[in-house]
Amino acid sequence: MNRSDRRQQEKLLKMSSDGAGASPETLLQKAFAHQKVNEFDIARDLYHKVLLIQPGNSDALHMLGAIAFEEGDYQEAVNYITDALKINERNAGYWTNLGNALMELGNMDEAAAAFGNALALNPDFMVAAYNLGNLHKQAGRLEDAVNAYQKALVVKEDYLDGWLNLGATYQEMGRLVDAEQCYRRAIEIEQDFADAHNNLGNLLLEQGKFSEAETALNRALTIDPEFADAYYNLGQCAEKQHQKDAAVTAYDKAIALDDQFEEAKLARDRLAAA
Repeated sequence: MNRSDRRQQEKLLKMSSDGAGASPETLLQKAFAHQKVNEFDIARDLYHKVLLIQPGNSDALHMLGAIAFEEGDYQEAVNYITDALKINERNAGYWTNLGNALMELGNMDEAAAAFGNALALNPDFMVAAYNLGNLHKQAGRLEDAVNAYQKALVVKEDYLDGWLNLGATYQEMGRLVDAEQCYRRAIEIEQDFADAHNNLGNLLLEQGKFSEAETALNRALTIDPEFADAYYNLGQCAEKQHQKDAAVTAYDKAIALDDQFEEAKLARDRLAAA
């Protein structure tokens, strides 16, 4: 947020909280300012005030859906956003957020259709393309995922998560050269992108390039010392080189950072029993 944006948000937050006499546009602005700082109850009340004045205000309905999504009530999010789309079916953002909520509910075909509608309305909507890629990847449709991620990257060439997930998809497909190129492209864009260094380390480990893998994983941990997955991968790297003590130490660090890390627990226990 730049300085002018912050001052505008502070101004909106200082407005009368009951919104008496305010226009729907002013109420929407104020509600969104509260929503951005996670004051969902206040924002929700203001959106409902908008709907008392304008029952057909699709933005208020959509944002109530967005709040429901943030609070984990995905069916409520679907209900609100569907109502918003009944009023304005030409909004690509509404379709995208409907797709996100449907994904969380496990309704993958409906979610894919929602993302498709968003892209039909706005072919350059990078977020819709990226989320569609995530959906395809989760469903195991890897070629479709690649196509969607590539579409997102055409729109925003420096989109770090796009390169990361495209690389992960290529790696899952066994296209290791392509995967490495994606991870290195992400690092080229942002040298301190810990996830890309970790994924690169994991890929190099898969190829048996242990020294290079350790370098990449240690770089990830230098950037983010609390990166449990990087410690786990470092443990895998040490274990493959028959460095039992180093592997146990790395697994212990992963577990200390994430006490629900079952793979790390199993790996450590296996070595302890050996």
